[in-house]
Amino acid sequence: FAQNNGDSNNSENGTVGISGAMLAIIKTRNSVLSTIGEADLTLIMKLLHTAQMEEVRQNASTMLGVLCTQPHSKEVNAMVCAALVRVLNNDESPLAVGEALCALMDIYGGEDVHDDVFLAQGVLSEFQKTLPTFRRRMKESGTKSLAEEDLYQLRETALNASRFIKYKQEQ
Repeated sequence: FAQNNGDSNNSENGTVGISGAMLAIIKTRNSVLSTIGEADLTLIMKLLHTAQMEEVRQNASTMLGVLCTQPHSKEVNAMVCAALVRVLNNDESPLAVGEALCALMDIYGGEDVHDDVFLAQGVLSEFQKTLPTFRRRMKESGTKSLAEEDLYQLRETALNASRFIKYKQEQ
């Protein structure tokens, strides 16, 4: 990552670019997915929880969602699930929380997913607890600090999260 020579803003901007490039590679190069190791996951999760810029945290959530839609171990799933749920509980940014919700829906919305991890970590109840807060933060941020495109995406995420909750309750 960018060297920190006293200018944390430049360092953080460099991290945005790097995390964006990492995300683009993960999304477009299926062959890369099988080469992701524990150190890579640890780095992505560190970005998820420590980056100051919400765009970096969004990119990290998306990367984890993409990676976990591919075959992976129960241990990796539990680690990623806990990291994304931590975002739901601790991140103030509606954009970052929205991306974590999307990643969790991508991971647990299909067939043959790690339902045991989903149940053990109480992801459904986390969704139920997070959704009202997410909607409130989205409205509070609204047109003050969010671009129209971001606001549209957040509304779509809230609608999808509501549908996801109903889908999982019926299973």
